[in-house]
Amino acid sequence: MTQTVPNSAPVTASGESALLPVATSTPETTPDFRQQLASDRTLLAWLRTAISLAGLGFVVAHFGLFLHHLHGGTESQHQSTPRSLGILSTSRVTGVALIGLSAIVVLVGITQYQFTARVLARHRELSPGPRWPALAAATTCIAAILSLAVYLITETSI
Repeated sequence: MTQTVPNSAPVTASGESALLPVATSTPETTPDFRQQLASDRTLLAWLRTAISLAGLGFVVAHFGLFLHHLHGGTESQHQSTPRSLGILSTSRVTGVALIGLSAIVVLVGITQYQFTARVLARHRELSPGPRWPALAAATTCIAAILSLAVYLITETSI
């Protein structure tokens, strides 16, 4: 049986909330790890977004090369028309910009992850387990994104 108190959540006969209880920890209890797991999933979502943006940047950068060949362009730059060279440089700049944006997305994700970890530690909701696997994944992701940007900037065939 539930009772409703004005301006509050429904309460059972034993005095407990009838709604889903929010798990909180006290120093005597074990931490609720759902918040930390949600933080880990959020970091992975940031990384997925960054990888998608980097992939899109790579495709955009090489799409200009595809259009260049479609219009009859060759590898030698002196036989190309100014219009096809404009397509090449525009797609390359746009692709590198998208890859740069993906690096920023990773940095924002890492910053949010660290901030959330500090908040969870302050409220004693942080697990004693290692945090390095998530940060290693983010570091690997940013290294791959930066190497892709360097590859596109230094590639001479586009």
